[in-house]
Amino acid sequence: MTRLTDHHEAGRVDRWAVTDAPEDYVAAMLRGIVGVEVRLTRLEGKRKLSQNRPDDAAAVRSTLAAGTPGEQAVAAAMTDLSG
Repeated sequence: MTRLTDHHEAGRVDRWAVTDAPEDYVAAMLRGIVGVEVRLTRLEGKRKLSQNRPDDAAAVRSTLAAGTPGEQAVAAAMTDLSG
């Protein structure tokens, strides 16, 4: 729980730590945490890139194209879909 919390709080200015909570609270929360394993038999992905809204899509593409490499890749995918 500490590793997971530290990971998700890493980017915050006022980080929360497990040690900030009372021990009895942490103990109660830990009793409620269970692990689950799921075996995938099929995985289906879909992209919703505003292709049904061309006016909005153009503005979104323009904004994404000026962003990070990941955002630029999404803009390129949107362009490929729109022709």
